[in-house]
Amino acid sequence: MGSNAKQVNDKIVDLLDDDLVDETEASHLLGKIGINTLRNWRVQKCGPPFFRIGAGRRRLVRYRVGDLRTHLASCRIETKALST
Repeated sequence: MGSNAKQVNDKIVDLLDDDLVDETEASHLLGKIGINTLRNWRVQKCGPPFFRIGAGRRRLVRYRVGDLRTHLASCRIETKALST
């Protein structure tokens, strides 16, 4: 599996930073964050950036893979190593 290869919905795919994924794929890429959590974050204007494509009730929500990676990295908490 290459450095960008990722298993999404039981398929291994190579994802580039500019690729767009739906909320189910975004959920998996973020460590299986709940889809309802992603929806709540969108309403609260927090979490990773997203796109709304189209108009009305049929509009699509998409996430840029690079934005998901950046968001995930921003959640990292550094800890001090325990001395042995």
